[in-house]
Amino acid sequence: MNKLYIGLDIGSSFVHSVVLDQDKRILHCDKSIQHFANPLGAIQEVWQHITRLFPEDQICSTAFTGTGAKTFSKVMQDMIYVYESVAIPKGVTICHPQTEYVFHIGAKDSYFFHLTQINTRPVIQEWRTGTKCGGGSGTLIEKQCRRLFQGEVPHAELTDAASTSDAAEKERIRMGNRAKLQERLEHMYSLAESEAVLSEEPSEFLARCGVVVQSDLIHKQNEGASRVDNLAGLFKTVARNYRIDVLGPRKFIDSDRPFRAVATGGVMANDLIRGYLAEFLDIRLDRADHFMGMAAIGAASEAIEKENRFVLNFDALALATEQSRESRQFSPALRESLHRVHEQTLPLDPDMPEGVEVVIGIDGGSTTTKGALVELETGRLLDKLYIKTHGNPEGSLKEVLRYLSRHKDRVAVRGVGATGSAR
Repeated sequence: MNKLYIGLDIGSSFVHSVVLDQDKRILHCDKSIQHFANPLGAIQEVWQHITRLFPEDQICSTAFTGTGAKTFSKVMQDMIYVYESVAIPKGVTICHPQTEYVFHIGAKDSYFFHLTQINTRPVIQEWRTGTKCGGGSGTLIEKQCRRLFQGEVPHAELTDAASTSDAAEKERIRMGNRAKLQERLEHMYSLAESEAVLSEEPSEFLARCGVVVQSDLIHKQNEGASRVDNLAGLFKTVARNYRIDVLGPRKFIDSDRPFRAVATGGVMANDLIRGYLAEFLDIRLDRADHFMGMAAIGAASEAIEKENRFVLNFDALALATEQSRESRQFSPALRESLHRVHEQTLPLDPDMPEGVEVVIGIDGGSTTTKGALVELETGRLLDKLYIKTHGNPEGSLKEVLRYLSRHKDRVAVRGVGATGSAR
């Protein structure tokens, strides 16, 4: 009977999974799924998929890695937890035994490993990590893609799980909703990369802190820099910040040998970022096979080497999650305060008196642009428009003014006021 070893990497944004046999052959490396702050639900989804593909009685071990699984070992006896700094290089040696340099950028953490062979055994000769400042991480990219494309990519049409009392159906709806949210975000990533590749002069962002990079990006946007150039500049900044923060002044000797230097982690799905990093390092940089699941492969390999026999227990997993929640402070759910929210929308009078004196108000934000036509004497709102900025404040301002100008033959504009980051 074939023995199966499952590796699960519970990251800050994604759950990655892999199935190895007892000879460390990769039988299955599933698509990484984004958990949207519900890793337990994502693990259940992954496990259901694996057990549909493989006989459950052949699974003899489940090993974990990733920031989201650190507390599991407290309640799941005999479970193996492997630190990412061990799991990633171990996974690389299975997929590409000839690799010497590993460059890893995930949603939150970044690493570098220099691997070598001593008596035919792979050894980590050098290990470096970032300062977690966020200027060279996947989280920064996700935030900016959401900000720049949320108005262009339609919101996912989610199903209300409250529409059924059946537990199995609720779970099916939850998984379907999660998949729709991930598909929408992946569409944003695709649009961002396809636009950025057209840039001839990427914007320059010199900050290392993710918050400052975002502020600088908005500043460039308000100065008139195109979204194409800003996106290219963002991707270049992520690669440069990794170079500065993780690698420092370290030099590398280039080689034409395939997979001597490999890129791993979800951020490396972006060809521009990988290309910029290769340019900064002046080396050939190949994207590793199973580049997102490398830590999961390493965790499963560790379980094989230690002959571990722990198999995932969902009751214990739920207990681990509950213990993790108890160690944190939470505010009451927002729904408990909904009774305090009072929405008031006054209908606009379609009949505007001719010759009325008005002022125009403009709010140019980093994400949305708002315009209002207000009667000067009374302060009464006569017309308004609220649209997404799409990273182009000048274009959105023109659209707002074009909309309000439909009243130009009936009103007398006495003033214009502006606020917001793009004012």
